[in-house]
Amino acid sequence: MIPILFVVVGMGASPVIAAPGPIDHSGATPDGSASTIVRLAIGLGAVAAIALIAWRRWASLRRPPGRPMAFAPMTALLMAMACLVLGWAGAAVVGRLAGIDFAAGEALSRVDRVRLELGALAGQLIVVGLYAWQVLVTERSETDTRPPWWRSVVVGTAAMLLVWPVLIVIGWGLVAIVERIQGVPPDPIAHDTLRILVESPADGWYAALILIVVLGAPVTEELLYRGLLQDALRRAGVGPWPAIGLSAAIFAYRHVGITAPHTLVLLFGLGVCFGWAFERTGRLSASIAMHATFNVGNVLLATSAG
Repeated sequence: MIPILFVVVGMGASPVIAAPGPIDHSGATPDGSASTIVRLAIGLGAVAAIALIAWRRWASLRRPPGRPMAFAPMTALLMAMACLVLGWAGAAVVGRLAGIDFAAGEALSRVDRVRLELGALAGQLIVVGLYAWQVLVTERSETDTRPPWWRSVVVGTAAMLLVWPVLIVIGWGLVAIVERIQGVPPDPIAHDTLRILVESPADGWYAALILIVVLGAPVTEELLYRGLLQDALRRAGVGPWPAIGLSAAIFAYRHVGITAPHTLVLLFGLGVCFGWAFERTGRLSASIAMHATFNVGNVLLATSAG
């Protein structure tokens, strides 16, 4: 059982793709001028995004929308722990049923990794279902000033598209630092799950992994880090930005070992963005949409022909 635990934690149970920028499969740039234009456009987009955010004061969280409390802080923390434990238990059960030999010390096959991911997701969906049921039965109060869920989805998607150039520029900076230290640029495919997708044939297991990445991961991870951990901190009296920062730090830490070290900074930044979306709208649908948009974009970048 212990080896299974390390495998699931190492895989992150619910993967998040973490590529620092556009991926060049060819290893060469056929048109240097075109590449320069693209980089310039992305850089200008990043500057424009930062200016717009500052002008509109979108980073301000002084008056977040009121929302009914589905769980008390301690209950939310216990549910977060249950989400982790059930993810481990689901993967453990699948590992036993599939006859996966962890004691052999060999690298897991693509199929076995997907099986464990599906098992972990199945376990975590128990908590997702309980959370959704509690939200539905919680009576709406006069303090519920949140926008409709569909509007929050639009906000989350638009916010991800807005900050994406900023994240790419940060990624370029991280790559430059690593290249300066190592003497060679790091692998542009920065996440284990992304690499499996790139190297996998288009079969049923590939489709299952795509669904985990673009749907399962955003739902379960946003429930865990924002809907439970961040919300528990806020209910306990922690300020909005400290709560966002702490949940984002845990979010990034959970990916140690499955993504390149330099991308942990990017993951922390992503966690801050997701946390902002949740705090700004009061709805988990906003951060889920933001997370899903990022994952879909990275999958398309990685799997498209170079």
